[in-house]
Amino acid sequence: MKKLLLVAALLFAALIHQAAAQATAVGFTTSNTTAVSNGYQYTQNFDSIPTGPNSSIATAAPGWSFWRSGTSSVQPSYSLAGSNTTTNTQNAGTIGTGVVTSASSGGAYLWVSGTLATGTDKSIGFLSTGAYPGTTSAAPGQSLALLFGFQNNFGQTITNLDLNWNFERYRMGTRTQSWEFYTSTNGVDWLSNIAGNETYSGTNNAIVFNPPESTNKSVTLSNLNIQDGESYYLRWSYVTTGSWSNGQGLGIDDVAITASVVPEPTTALLAGGGLLGVYFFLRRRKTS
Repeated sequence: MKKLLLVAALLFAALIHQAAAQATAVGFTTSNTTAVSNGYQYTQNFDSIPTGPNSSIATAAPGWSFWRSGTSSVQPSYSLAGSNTTTNTQNAGTIGTGVVTSASSGGAYLWVSGTLATGTDKSIGFLSTGAYPGTTSAAPGQSLALLFGFQNNFGQTITNLDLNWNFERYRMGTRTQSWEFYTSTNGVDWLSNIAGNETYSGTNNAIVFNPPESTNKSVTLSNLNIQDGESYYLRWSYVTTGSWSNGQGLGIDDVAITASVVPEPTTALLAGGGLLGVYFFLRRRKTS
C-alpha cells in the first residue's frame, strides 16, 4: 500500500511539474504594453531571464516556449505537453568562461552576448548537434521551434500586427540551417510567411561571433480579426538541411509587436446608438 501511495505521489508531482513547465498564452493588456498612435506595442528582449541551464523563462518571458519533437516528426503545437516547454537546457556566452565552442552540447539555449556570468544582453534559440534534437543526427524530420502565444485582452479587435525582431548568430556551423516563420490562430495549424525567414551557412563550427551577428526582420500581418478574448500564435522553426550535426548557434532577440485595434462591433454599435440619441435629442429641443 505504501508503495502504491509513493507511486501515486510521484506521478502527481510529475504532472504538477509538467503543468508548471507548460507554456500559456500571455494576455495582451494596456498594462503590459505601450500605447502608440495606432494601438499598443509589446516588447521582449529576454534580458531578464536568469542565466543558467535548466532555468525557466516563464516569468521573464511569459507566452514563450521551446518546442522539441525529439525523435519524432510531430509538428509544433503550442499546447502539446512534453514537447513544448518553458525551460532552456543550455546556456553560453560569446567570450571568456562559458563561451560557446565547436564542442558545445546541443540544446535549447539561453544565449548571452559577452561573458556568460556577467553579460546582460540575452536571447533564446538553439544549437543542434549529432545528439540533439534526437538521439541521432540523421533524422531531419525532427522539429525545433520557438513559439509565442498571446491573448487579446484589449477589449478591442486587433486588425493588424507589425512585427519586428532580430535574428542573431552566436556560432557558425558547417550545416546549412534556417529560421522559418509561421502564424496560427489556434497554435496547431500554421501558415508560412517567408518574409520572416532567414538562412545561414558556413565552413567552420569553431567561429564564434562576439558580439553576435544580427539580422533585422520586419513583417506586417494585415486584415486580421483577432477579437477580444481570442488568442494568436507565432512560430520560428529552426530547420536543418541533411542532418543536425555541426549546427548553427542561432537566437531571436529584441521582439516588438505593434497591434492595431478597432472597437468591438458591439461597442461601436452602442457608441453609434448613443451619438444618434444625442442628435435626435438636440434636434427635438431645437424644433420645440
